[in-house]
Parts: sequence; C-alpha cells; structure tokens
Amino acid sequence: MLAAWCYNAPPIQLAHRGLGEAAVGLAYGPVICCGTYLVQRRSLPLQIFMLSIPLGLLIAGFLWVNQFPDYEGDSLVGKRNLVVRLGKVRAGYAMGGIVAAAFLLQLLLPVFKLPHTVWLGLIALPLSILAVRRVCMAPNHTARIISAQRWMLECFVVESIATSIGMLIGMK
Repeated sequence: MLAAWCYNAPPIQLAHRGLGEAAVGLAYGPVICCGTYLVQRRSLPLQIFMLSIPLGLLIAGFLWVNQFPDYEGDSLVGKRNLVVRLGKVRAGYAMGGIVAAAFLLQLLLPVFKLPHTVWLGLIALPLSILAVRRVCMAPNHTARIISAQRWMLECFVVESIATSIGMLIGMK
C-alpha cells in the first residue's frame, strides 16, 4: 500500500522522479510474491525471492509501455518518469533490456535450486518480443503502441501462470 500511495502522492511522488517503475516492479514482484510465501510458510528462501524478480521486471515492462501514450501529457505536468527522461526511442531500447533481464533470469532460476520446469515461463517470451519490437519500431505512434500494451500484459500473466505450473510440476 505504501508503494501505491507513494507512486503519485505528494510529497514523495515516485512516478514524477523516475522511480515509479522500480516501485511497481518491487511491489508486484518481490513484495507480493515473497510476502505471500512468508505469511504462509514463516520463512523466505532465496529461491522464492529469485523466482519473484522476473515477475517484477515484466510488470515494470508493462508499466513502461503504458507510459508511451502518456509521454506528452506527462512531460507537460512535470511527471518525469523514465520514459520521459530517456525519450521514446531510448526508452524503447531500455524496455528491451528490462524484458531481456527478466527472461535471462528465468533461464538462470535452476542455478538457485529451482526445478528446470520453471522454464515453462519462457513460453511468454514471444509476446514480449512482439511488444518490444513494436515499441522500438513505432515509439511515436500511439495507435500502434496499444497492441504492445496488450502483449506485455499477456506476457506478464502467461509468465506468472506458466512459471507457477512449472513449480507445481517440479515439486512432484
């Protein structure tokens, strides 16, 4: 709740300072995932924390792409999120980096003693490629960005469900 409040509320206004993406990524990845596990199990293994990071990165990517259509309005009201700070072209490439980091970490999860079946989450990769490609090719065309928004949301949902299924399969 604190992250949600601080996202736009004065005096902190994380979204206006270029920290909103990180706050949302942390809140929807590690905080929710680890908090849920901690409440139920009264422990927090490193594996659970690592499992939550790709999820947080992908939701940050979804937030990121949603800022492209708002670029001009955000600039006018002084909302200096990272898309505004970087400009649309560089922000498109940065979004690619965020998504690449999420899936690279997904590949590395078995290093942290998670089952290889967590790789089921990689089935969301094509959706993210479509979204990043669209943003990089048409950063100034709001009508074309709408499909990228949908693809990133679908990517987040598919990755989380498929990774969860992978965990369930791997625990047998």
